[in-house]
Amino acid sequence: MMRRTNARVLLAAVLLLVSPNWQAAAWEADVHYGLTKWLALQVGLSNDQAEWIAHGDQGVDASWFTDPLTVTAVSACIPNYTDPVGSTLIHNNHFASKADTPNLPADRSVKPSEVWQDARRRLPPPIDGSQASFLALGRFLHAFQDSWSHQGIPDIPLHCKEEWAFGHPAARGGWNCHNADLTYIWQDRDVPEMAYATYQILANVLGRPPLVDWKVLEPAVHEFAIAGSKEAKDAWFEKDKQHFSEQKDREFLKDISLPDCEPNRQCKPDSWQILFGQSRDIIRKEAS
Repeated sequence: MMRRTNARVLLAAVLLLVSPNWQAAAWEADVHYGLTKWLALQVGLSNDQAEWIAHGDQGVDASWFTDPLTVTAVSACIPNYTDPVGSTLIHNNHFASKADTPNLPADRSVKPSEVWQDARRRLPPPIDGSQASFLALGRFLHAFQDSWSHQGIPDIPLHCKEEWAFGHPAARGGWNCHNADLTYIWQDRDVPEMAYATYQILANVLGRPPLVDWKVLEPAVHEFAIAGSKEAKDAWFEKDKQHFSEQKDREFLKDISLPDCEPNRQCKPDSWQILFGQSRDIIRKEAS
């Protein structure tokens, strides 16, 4: 009986995950990894420190334990089954409202720059110079950055339990819309606010005046925000010849959901999109 129940749970979760409309994630790797690493380098942190922070940040989405789509599907969207631990992990890492689950969505409104856990306001973790402390800072930054993309009352995916589940707020398109992930839609306010707040936290870690002042970085952050394709994001990062000049330095862009090219134009035959397509084909071949 237990084996049959587990199989049903897994099948239900898979059916939810393959739904083309369900969007529970928010900022993607262009923000959580790329922009975070770039900002860390601009304030003056070392390449290793910036890399650790970026890995901690993006790792929240990459982990099976905190991936918002997988864990929400399994913890809150399967009939006659609820996983409070999984739902709590999604709250703490992606929708960090003052009220925890289980609570109605109206009581779990997310506010920009506020990260809560167990009804207590979370602050950036202390840095002791170790790799573990920089990874912990990255994980904190993930929830902190998501407080902008997830701001508002969570919308609940169809057939999911409203006191336990999460989805993009209705004001940002709702659970079946991808708008919350796209920086160019939020270029005027949310992206610059989120980037500046991230910059301030990283500068505080440095413990001395930042290497590059925010006023110098602000125009570049705007260019990052308006980039609406993988090709445009790739070109933006490639401008940093010291840290992102090699194709391997920009591999984190291959899985973001932006179109390959800007609308109404073809990609260059030798562009990033060709490499992205090859990588995607290899992954599909290995999975088949």
